Amino acid sequence: MPNTLEELETMVSDLMAAPNAGRCDRGVDLCRYVAGDMEKEESAAFSQHISSCSDCSDDVASFHGVGSLWNAHTPAVPWWRQAMLGIQWPRWAFASAAVLTASLALFLVPLDNNVGNDNKEQHSRTLHAKGSWQLHVAVERRGETFRFHDGMKLETNDKLGLFYSAQYDGYLMVLYVDAVEEVVLFPGHGERSATVSAGQEVRLAAGALLSEGSGCEWVVGFFSPAPIGLEEAKAACREMLDPNVSCALTRARLPEVDTQVLRVER
Repeated sequence: MPNTLEELETMVSDLMAAPNAGRCDRGVDLCRYVAGDMEKEESAAFSQHISSCSDCSDDVASFHGVGSLWNAHTPAVPWWRQAMLGIQWPRWAFASAAVLTASLALFLVPLDNNVGNDNKEQHSRTLHAKGSWQLHVAVERRGETFRFHDGMKLETNDKLGLFYSAQYDGYLMVLYVDAVEEVVLFPGHGERSATVSAGQEVRLAAGALLSEGSGCEWVVGFFSPAPIGLEEAKAACREMLDPNVSCALTRARLPEVDTQVLRVER
């Protein structure tokens, strides 16, 4: 098992690269399997492969405990020294949305603002004030990392990392939206928004790799004192589309939900 982020990066990069002679050539599938990015039938079939492949069996065993490595390592790394895992992820398809999620691509990226101390005040059952949270998106492009701002242009193969700042504990869901489809970025494979704690520029265990896109796209975050369902969030996004204004979203009509929208140019 890798004991440092550097060892983890090397391990995953090796699996994603061209296979060494004599080793199993299904390293990409192995990463997808560990990340949970396979459909049920494909995952079951790959489980059968693992049972008969010593290379994949050993590699899967090496991933045990990796989640705790990421989580344990993150607070100890100053934000200005953080780096992301530079993995070129393959394009296994999402329907028509212009984003591919990758659960293993956990981003530890430098952001522009100074990091403050966590505010651990308990969230009440109502939001104390609109604007009590902020969604941060970091972009890695050809080895360089920068903060995304509303209306900036993104390119195919850009990798996105997600952070948030919140004055109170609450529930968070983040979607990537175009005119046709809504893809959940956080929580991964979640049907409801997930709990998050108060803090400044807290890294979310989520990332995305952009495929080719066109038209209007947005990153939409929903922060609330109580959980909301994925279908509810998707419906809200569809209602937010304004046919009279190009690439504009109106306010979400969800009670006690503070919504943040970041417009993406392509």
